[in-house]
Amino acid sequence: MALVPVFTGGPGFGRPVDDLDVPSSAPLAAGLVTLTSPQAMRPLHALPGSGEPRLSGGVGGTSTLDLPRDTQAVHWETHPPFSLSLPLQFEGHAEGRSVESECGLLLLMARAPEGAARPPTVFVEGPVTQPMVPRPFPWLIEDLAWGDSIRRDGDDARVRQAVVVQLIQDHRAELVLRAETPSQEHRRRPPPPLAAGVDVDAQVAAARTASGRTYVARAGDTLPRIAARLRLPGGWRPLAELNDIRDPGRLREGQRLRLP
Repeated sequence: MALVPVFTGGPGFGRPVDDLDVPSSAPLAAGLVTLTSPQAMRPLHALPGSGEPRLSGGVGGTSTLDLPRDTQAVHWETHPPFSLSLPLQFEGHAEGRSVESECGLLLLMARAPEGAARPPTVFVEGPVTQPMVPRPFPWLIEDLAWGDSIRRDGDDARVRQAVVVQLIQDHRAELVLRAETPSQEHRRRPPPPLAAGVDVDAQVAAARTASGRTYVARAGDTLPRIAARLRLPGGWRPLAELNDIRDPGRLREGQRLRLP
């Protein structure tokens, strides 16, 4: 068996993804990391890789504005998305089993299907540091950094493969999940993955329509924050015009706003 370096990025597989013989789903074992996606044919199980998962982002979102002959003003719009760096290892070396199907399934989860506007949402479970939220956290795969592998003699199939999966918070999918879980009891149950080919933007728009296209301001809200949170087209200015608001930074708690 030879130790072979595998470079970063999407290509580099021994066989095309369409030709992979993907086995049926296996039960989740203790200590494994599991990724699920509506685009995948089955859940993907892997061992934790070398190094700790690293969670970053989710805070900040400030910028500064120059003021004449004065200290710069600090402006806050919205928090940036969370990011998660997740080391994994696909392991079949002891039994001589190929892990090509696991590698191909991960690539399938990372790429947008033909004709789709975006890659599929991915959910991660197992011994992984994630944001403290009351439901499975939706992610998009931003990058795959393929590490060292061991290949099998004869057919050159990989029997061990290390990879670091870089994930970023899928906020649009999170908005859909919030709209589809109205009761506290339902929120305790993991929601099903989004169906393949679903137009997430259309679902978010439909959720706003179903709620009456209004928003009740909370303490600390501003029009830019509301527009960013609800991903309103055109930003906060159409919201200000529709509600005849001159100062986007001053709202009354409990004030009801019509949404464009």
